[in-house]
Amino acid sequence: MSDIQWYYGKEDDRVGPLTERELKALIRSGAVKPTDWVWRAGMDNWAPASDVPDLWEEPPIGTIPMDRAEPTTSPLAIASLVCSLLGFMCCFITALAGVICGHVALGQIKREPHLYKGRELALAGLILGYIALALNAAYFIFVIIMGAAGGG
Repeated sequence: MSDIQWYYGKEDDRVGPLTERELKALIRSGAVKPTDWVWRAGMDNWAPASDVPDLWEEPPIGTIPMDRAEPTTSPLAIASLVCSLLGFMCCFITALAGVICGHVALGQIKREPHLYKGRELALAGLILGYIALALNAAYFIFVIIMGAAGGG
């Protein structure tokens, strides 16, 4: 470790001087985030902490390591497809669950693409769920009409 004095910016405040050891401890604890600005003598300008490689012993907190596996398929996308398919065989409740799961899965995949994939499954679940709901509704209307016509 060197005797270089570091400063970092938190919102509108400038904090420092800090030793490199103190700054690294703040980084490890998460108090200094990758997006916080840092500066030391010898640097032309302030820079995001994540752009200063000497500070990071491991990937910054809140970032995804590059060696991480592929995103996993969203369980809600799978549930959407399964429930929507069951909606054709069972009742409208499973189709409704498929539609709800599909919408939630799409939001989850959009918000966290580094964690989840399966947009196509969620869309398939949504489309099939809406079709199953429409067919179930048509069936119930048909039953009501036939019941009314038969009782007349």
